Amino acid sequence: MAAAGCFFATERADTLRASGSAAVTVNVPDSRHVQLDMRILDARDSVVFSGHAKHRADGGLSVAELPFEIERPHLWQGTADPYLYTVTVVLADGRVPIRYRSARGCALFRWMPPADSF
Repeated sequence: MAAAGCFFATERADTLRASGSAAVTVNVPDSRHVQLDMRILDARDSVVFSGHAKHRADGGLSVAELPFEIERPHLWQGTADPYLYTVTVVLADGRVPIRYRSARGCALFRWMPPADSF
């Protein structure tokens, strides 16, 4: 099994809840089930999310996804408050697991054009 990368996306972020998903590109030579595990730790190393998903890979490239949700997140505020979570994603198929570890902020960026621009 090989993995081509892990993409972590925040789809909602406000003071009450942050949610999104991790997507891992899987490359396997034959059909098999893989397990995707994700843990998100806050700056004090407390677990704020832990989740698992099974994915059936049918040979070749596929994407395993796992949604997450964090209650009352500490939002990333750029240089004023650059709060980061540690995200660990493990992809396993019973052989040697593939691990990703990354520091991520919970933020959602929107561009809203001025009302008179159209």
